[in-house]
Amino acid sequence: MGGGLTLPAESQRILKSGVDLEVCAPVRGVLAPMEDIPDPVFSSGIMGTAAGIWPASGCVCAPATGEITIMSPVMPHAITIKTSAGPIIMVHVGVGTVDMHGAGFRLLRARGDNVQAGDPLLEFDIGRVHAANKCEIVIVIVTNSERYGRLVLAEPGLVEPNDPVITVYV
Repeated sequence: MGGGLTLPAESQRILKSGVDLEVCAPVRGVLAPMEDIPDPVFSSGIMGTAAGIWPASGCVCAPATGEITIMSPVMPHAITIKTSAGPIIMVHVGVGTVDMHGAGFRLLRARGDNVQAGDPLLEFDIGRVHAANKCEIVIVIVTNSERYGRLVLAEPGLVEPNDPVITVYV
């Protein structure tokens, strides 16, 4: 009698290769699927696999452990982190916020800093984003997602910083 459980091929591949990285929510809020992000650059996947979060606060945290490779006081709405596992993660605060030229944003870290998932990166004023007629959604993107066999987005709903929103498999 053979008494073993046989898993489907996809499950065997995932167990064999394992999770490469869990990309976490950078803010507390409501997770939206990629297709609901109100900017076609992100919702279409041109920039990579993404998730949007309608923020409940303006404190933005690192979605993964790694080195900050892009962060500028002139354009603080976009931060990129290179992880040691390989995925490159961008946090993009808002749609159209580039036109604000940093007004309402305060950087808490600098380019070249090593951060842990959950470390505060920046603060932004949601009210000021609204007053500028911009959208406050916080978008987290795996910019090199084409290099990975499978990325899985979490189900929409309430999220806290450090809740996984994108799982990257090798």
